[in-house]
Amino acid sequence: FEHTRGMARQTGNVQLELRELSRGGARGNKSTLRMKPGHTLNVIRLDERRFRVLYLEGDSLQVMNESTFDQVEVPLDLFEGGAQRDLVRESTFMEEPPEVSLLYYGEDLLSCSLPSTLELVVERSHMGASKQSATAREKDCYVAGGMLVKVPDHVEKGDRIVVDTRDGRFVRKAH
Repeated sequence: FEHTRGMARQTGNVQLELRELSRGGARGNKSTLRMKPGHTLNVIRLDERRFRVLYLEGDSLQVMNESTFDQVEVPLDLFEGGAQRDLVRESTFMEEPPEVSLLYYGEDLLSCSLPSTLELVVERSHMGASKQSATAREKDCYVAGGMLVKVPDHVEKGDRIVVDTRDGRFVRKAH
């Protein structure tokens, strides 16, 4: 939001940038609203619920609440960004599938997201260049589930790495 002060006797305004969550989650339509001091907004309650990934079926993901064992079908379109959708597709092949966060308004599912980073095991890595270089060198490796990640030369098969779920990039080696 942005607050603007009025000149002399004018009152200040608050300008809000709004997103329509019911139509596409984080990709919903944006609009701008300018409010005067007398205007009010209705506050809504959004609930975040955590689920474990079970399996992929077509363009939807089956997830389960681990405490109540409720299963929910989640359309892949509700995940933000292509990297998250790719990671979700491949997460069904991991030894321990990740948790996903589902954002609800009442009983309506608005959006889904993975944690900001995931720890993955390197299954295959190609040989890096043998020459030393002043610039950082990267090589291709495949993590559990089959996703291709560019990693530094020192990462080998069997290493655990941390990957950013927003863009699918290597962050660091896991401890």
